[in-house]
Amino acid sequence: MKMLKLTTRLQCLTVFMSIGAFAILFHQPANAQRITGFTEEIENFPFQLHDIIKGQLSKEEEAQSVEFAQFWSTDYFAPEKKAEIVEISNLLLKKTDVNLSHFVSLMKILLNLKSMNRFKKVLRHGSTG
Repeated sequence: MKMLKLTTRLQCLTVFMSIGAFAILFHQPANAQRITGFTEEIENFPFQLHDIIKGQLSKEEEAQSVEFAQFWSTDYFAPEKKAEIVEISNLLLKKTDVNLSHFVSLMKILLNLKSMNRFKKVLRHGSTG
């Protein structure tokens, strides 16, 4: 009789753990929208990017997201390069399940290009003005 109770408890525990694992694997926050791709309207890219990663951003990264949207609207990247970035982002999105941290990294890398450009100008001209 004790063996039957132990087996039943183990079965219940196994079922409970299986349900928990399933819930963890397929859980998305209630406010999360599954975005299947960035549109070809490249001017909307920073806003769509923000919608995808907003749940994973720190306060500092949230500010960088705003800075990125402003930077994207400049002519730093030619329209062809922007289209290429969007295309690469769509490929990344297809390979992504839940972890979207690489999009935060992408945003930071693109912002660093702006800083590097300023640094190059300082080296070339010897001043920040």
